Amino acid sequence: MSAPLFFVDRQDLLAGDRVIVSGAEGRHAVTVARLQHGERVDLGDGAGLLVAGQVIRAQAPDLLEVQVLERIIAPDPDPRLVVVQALPKGDRGELAVELLTEVGVDAIVPWAAARSIAQWRGDRGERSLHKWRDAARAAGKPVLIDPKGSDYSRYSGATVITPNRAELQQVIGSWSSEDELRTKAHALRDQLGLDAVLLNSAVAQAREPVGMARAFGQAVAAGRGAWVSGLMPQQDFAVASTPVSGHAFLLG
Repeated sequence: MSAPLFFVDRQDLLAGDRVIVSGAEGRHAVTVARLQHGERVDLGDGAGLLVAGQVIRAQAPDLLEVQVLERIIAPDPDPRLVVVQALPKGDRGELAVELLTEVGVDAIVPWAAARSIAQWRGDRGERSLHKWRDAARAAGKPVLIDPKGSDYSRYSGATVITPNRAELQQVIGSWSSEDELRTKAHALRDQLGLDAVLLNSAVAQAREPVGMARAFGQAVAAGRGAWVSGLMPQQDFAVASTPVSGHAFLLG
């Protein structure tokens, strides 16, 4: 039988040899699952980092302390499973998101045909978008949005937005240098609570857009792998990596 899995922020999973699970996840672990000292448990960030651990403290109502036994980097799925979900009536959209994330899909794309009964328009559309977004993030899935219009407040809480330069200029105004653009984009990111603002013009305007998009994907995968692996411990002194004794060998 596999160990129960709970979602924890990446920075907490990498912070040390013990991880505190609190809030809704901690409450479910302690009050609902009734985990006890010594039981095995898995902690994940929903983006490829998994911690296998053992419970060392379970304190009601919502605090679980876990000893890290092993950190595992799960490989990216190949192929990726993307589900295009038609907009259902009522609250069944959030249920669909929950069930699809439990199955393990990699991406969910909301879709509405011209003659669909359910349509995301006006205030109702905003509420539905927020519900789907919250359900996806609660399951540890990143939320990427291609924003439109000049009101980006509706995209608050997403993981990444991907405007082009013209679209971004409608929101943050013009800029005279790349440094000013970076400053304004960072301010927008912090204001909306995003992980990043990704300008897609580098792909759209490349000589070979498909090749550039593939290169971006490889760069993101490499960066993710480096981040999950963690930095070497900080030291107060330098240590030479080249041996100071013995024989040198050239590899070639």
